[in-house]
Amino acid sequence: MVMIKEDNNNNSKAPNVVGQSSSVLEFVCFLGRGSFGSVALIRDSKQRLHAEKSSPIAYMESLKKEHRIMLRFRNHPRIVQTTNPNLHIGINLDHCYIYMEFASKGTLHNFISNFSGQPMPEDMIRRAALMILQGLEALHSRGYVHCDLKPANVLLFPSKIVGEPWDLKLADFGLSKEPSCTNPRSLSGGTKEYMSPESLGPNRVKMIGPGVDMWALGCIVLQMYGGYPVKMGEC
Repeated sequence: MVMIKEDNNNNSKAPNVVGQSSSVLEFVCFLGRGSFGSVALIRDSKQRLHAEKSSPIAYMESLKKEHRIMLRFRNHPRIVQTTNPNLHIGINLDHCYIYMEFASKGTLHNFISNFSGQPMPEDMIRRAALMILQGLEALHSRGYVHCDLKPANVLLFPSKIVGEPWDLKLADFGLSKEPSCTNPRSLSGGTKEYMSPESLGPNRVKMIGPGVDMWALGCIVLQMYGGYPVKMGEC
């Protein structure tokens, strides 16, 4: 069981979300780990499944940013949705948590891996690229830049269209640039295989814009065709 305590700085309410009827959540399994925390599958008192992302308190600002962006794009079909409008602080005060919808079909990274180095079917590549573009269009039109777009940060959900394999949503906004960002030097990190040349250079803090996401999308498309991340100089 996971005991949680709400950060009451956000007093908004949303219907049918985790944490409002009970403060006890059942741990199901770990879904993955990253540099700044982990994601677990949890079940609430109404037997609904959620993805619980946790980070040490030292990375709270990054998790807060991710939560803000999900709230900003509430109900957008290409942005992963939060299932609780509040940030949570662990009962032992050393971790913080956010709750998201569970991507039951995994990640685009996992899906590409299923083809064992062979190209994905071209119709699937087109569908995936279009959905990622729709998510990026929403972000960029409001002044946001993802900054860490890669297959592992693209989640797969059951499609609402009969006959289609999945719908895609963008996730993991901890490194994203917000319109209100006044300190670009606070934007650091990313995944080298998907980073544009200018974002790897000495003046990268001045170069963060929509182009870095478009470069990453190009890398993802090449990976869907080739099965593996493309290294600089191989094209």
